[in-house]
Amino acid sequence: MISEEQLRVYTKPASDSEELQCDRSTRMIRAAMEEFQGLKGRRYKIIPQGSYPNNTNARRNSDVDICVVMEDVFIPNYQNAKGETGESYGFSDSDKNYADDRDTIRRALVQKFGSASLTAGKKAFDIHSVSGSRVDADVVPAWRFRA
Repeated sequence: MISEEQLRVYTKPASDSEELQCDRSTRMIRAAMEEFQGLKGRRYKIIPQGSYPNNTNARRNSDVDICVVMEDVFIPNYQNAKGETGESYGFSDSDKNYADDRDTIRRALVQKFGSASLTAGKKAFDIHSVSGSRVDADVVPAWRFRA
């Protein structure tokens, strides 16, 4: 059971030092993607998600959730009565696949943080903080879905 006092602590916004640690984790993830040779020439977007960008993270329990969205590919779902396809819109099939992009993002994170700091889950990579200079992070590789 969580005490009333513990709830008060959790509901306070992150301290200035915690905010700096969250920012550092985000910057390091961004740098990992920018520095990795396997992502040169690829378009991607880094999107902070969850409590961190919404400023609702619990004090002394902060982490950051980051989505790395590959912008140069997407998963289509053409469901229309006209029988249109991707070609109707000027799109073409790609030789890329999600598993390869996920692995590329994993390798970029390992290059930056080391394999001992990274745990691969089914959806996200968990980056464990090994010092007090940054917080833990969850990185979700993603493709866009277009209907």
